[in-house]
Amino acid sequence: MPEISIIIPVYNVEKYLKTCVESILSQDFSDFEIILIDDKSPDSSSKMCDEFTDNRIKAIHLEKNGGLSNARNIGINVATGKYIMFIDSDDSITPGTLSKVYATAQETDCDEVIFGYNIVLEKNGKTFLNTPIFAENALLDGREQIAGKLLELKEKVLIDPSWNKLFKKEIITENNILMPVGEIFEDTQFNLNLLPHINKIAIICDCFYNYMQRNSGGSITKSYNPKKLEFLKKRSQTLSNYFKNYNMWFGETEKRCNYLHIKYIFSSLIDLNFPNSGYSFAQKINSIKAEIADTNFIKAVNNVTATDKFGKIVIAFAKTKNAYLIYILCKLIYLIKYKSQKFFFKLKEL
Repeated sequence: MPEISIIIPVYNVEKYLKTCVESILSQDFSDFEIILIDDKSPDSSSKMCDEFTDNRIKAIHLEKNGGLSNARNIGINVATGKYIMFIDSDDSITPGTLSKVYATAQETDCDEVIFGYNIVLEKNGKTFLNTPIFAENALLDGREQIAGKLLELKEKVLIDPSWNKLFKKEIITENNILMPVGEIFEDTQFNLNLLPHINKIAIICDCFYNYMQRNSGGSITKSYNPKKLEFLKKRSQTLSNYFKNYNMWFGETEKRCNYLHIKYIFSSLIDLNFPNSGYSFAQKINSIKAEIADTNFIKAVNNVTATDKFGKIVIAFAKTKNAYLIYILCKLIYLIKYKSQKFFFKLKEL
């Protein structure tokens, strides 16, 4: 049996699938299997899954489209490796990734390896920004150490994704932790659900994963989703419950979690500006008024801190509790985020 099972859901990626798979096949570590889950893809990527000749590649064709979480869960169920990795079919990994993460897992006997990644912005096939996301090398031994580091990893967006990690498979299967089906931000919920069962995490600062963001359109992250706020609030509650279980819901931990809650609210309010939201100006204002009157929002605003300049701007506007000022900020962020991605990423680095 292979040491690592690499699970790749496949849907409408005929332009990128070959690059993704070849980035794995060219690794200097060879003891792996690749599980391609064809999620009833309507393009030629479905056929491409069967054209790879390497005997380490398995292709599973689903009879109907079930979404990303369903595809990953099927991959988990058929995986035979000691460890599991998730890779999105339009992304890639850098040379030496598998040998380094596997060696780290073996040397530390950890349940999970977290590594850095590159956010690669691409337009018309050309890269115009490559932003590394990483944390310093560390070994978190015990759940208290993990809890103590969690907020830093969350704020760096290293906890949320599933694809910048190597998981010990038995931790997932023995605790029946699967990707939530029918939800967005499923990676975040999966990782938060898994955390209470993780006893040791190794962090590698190297950016091994290339997370591609292209101007191809049609992405759920580039359109209004009325359920987004519901799922973000669920993620926020799961995070706060985690710290409460360790009696850490006080001081800076509580304040920084409250900022994440506020940021989630603002993220949803920003999306009201998508054309497909169908919201009039008056409806946007009313939606903002409803959220800033929410008890949890009020509690968060009254006991909050942010560690970056961008976050401090968001908090300053939140504290006004003025729907019109908050609307102006959300509209401005929307215009920057979707009209000038490069500037938006620079802004977030302040």
